[in-house]
Amino acid sequence: MKKRLKTDDAIKHFGGRDNGGVKKMAEALGVTTNAIYQWGPFVPQLRALELKEITGGALEPVSDSIQSQHAA
Repeated sequence: MKKRLKTDDAIKHFGGRDNGGVKKMAEALGVTTNAIYQWGPFVPQLRALELKEITGGALEPVSDSIQSQHAA
């Protein structure tokens, strides 16, 4: 199964949309905020792996089946 990281979960980790989370995450990754807004619902695979490393494993892609269980 494919492992994915929700964009909203990553933004929340960096403080949320209302507290500059997009800007903070963009700075941590060395990208623009516009790049993040283009991601859609899931963080691209390589960026997800970067976020895992940057956050010391706090953000980690999870398999689709686990995400489905959390949505229920």
